Amino acid sequence: SNPLFRHSANHPPLLVNRMKFLFCACVVGTCSALRQVTWSATTRQSLPATPEFRLWFVEEESDVAASMISASDAISDVKDLGNGIFEARVTTGDFPVVTLTPIIVFECLSEESNGVSVRLKEQKMEVLGPRWATRIVLAASKLADTSSCTTFSLRDDQLECEGNIETTFRLPAWVPIPVKMVQKAGQDAIQKQCENDVANMLKNALSNYEQSSTLVSQ
Repeated sequence: SNPLFRHSANHPPLLVNRMKFLFCACVVGTCSALRQVTWSATTRQSLPATPEFRLWFVEEESDVAASMISASDAISDVKDLGNGIFEARVTTGDFPVVTLTPIIVFECLSEESNGVSVRLKEQKMEVLGPRWATRIVLAASKLADTSSCTTFSLRDDQLECEGNIETTFRLPAWVPIPVKMVQKAGQDAIQKQCENDVANMLKNALSNYEQSSTLVSQ
């Protein structure tokens, strides 16, 4: 496999942890009145990039887009669908009763100042398990909305990554927890996870390039 597309599974991305919580919250919410909760997070970080990496980043647009998507730890099977559209599968871990495999479609756009943005375009869920359980999961997945954008760019001799994500879901009205409490706890967690994910994506992007360059030179 192309080392540019390699990833590790040590740090599940924000999307995976969010799905585990939303699965439980949304399933119980399918049969009750709902209250809306919105979490959003943003962070920007950078690491030094070699001259060789910076040249590759500017000149190899298609490879760069796929590699930046693959820098996320739980992303696998990246497919180039053409016209800047990529499809990938997300590793989610274990869930009760069912097996979930989100399939995410990303749109990659070239940005000014030698940058590329990766935006969530659409997502669907592959669900395996008992028929009654899969129906509940698919219904629950419609109760949550997510928008996200990750932008990689070159700043002097640095590779910079900015991550933005917003998730809205409906909380059952009968749950005896104030919305403000859920909002605050979830907001703090999602911000910390976003910061960790961006840090890991930067490291992976640079590491994957170095591994690829080593193989090519051999």
